[in-house]
Amino acid sequence: MKNILIVSDGFLYGGFETRTLRELIEAKKHHYNVFLACIDYNHKYNVFKQVLILKHPLSDYSDSIKTKNILATRDQIINFCKENHIDIIECHPYWCLLPTALAAEKLHIPITCTLHGVASGNFINPSLTNIGLRTI
Repeated sequence: MKNILIVSDGFLYGGFETRTLRELIEAKKHHYNVFLACIDYNHKYNVFKQVLILKHPLSDYSDSIKTKNILATRDQIINFCKENHIDIIECHPYWCLLPTALAAEKLHIPITCTLHGVASGNFINPSLTNIGLRTI
């Protein structure tokens, strides 16, 4: 059985949540455990194996505190991944991307990043997404 961690700033209500819930149904059919880590969570979604509520990595304005918060959020994710034997991480923008990438790197866990919304670049010109993905 594989364990997947989805990380997002929020899991409230909208297109991302609808898409993720559809994927969750398919993942369960294939015997995957799906976990969620996010800053804001709508508790009506009681479908994940477990939910980790993250501290906002940039909740303060001092640069030294921001760095400390990013590392604290990274450590939250690291501990959760270890406790739940996470095999892969799927991360969504925005604030959680950096601490999640740092956690995945430290643990040598494969990570995917799904760019959507403003992070996709499509709000300016859809071709920007293609250019950005080619340079990664």
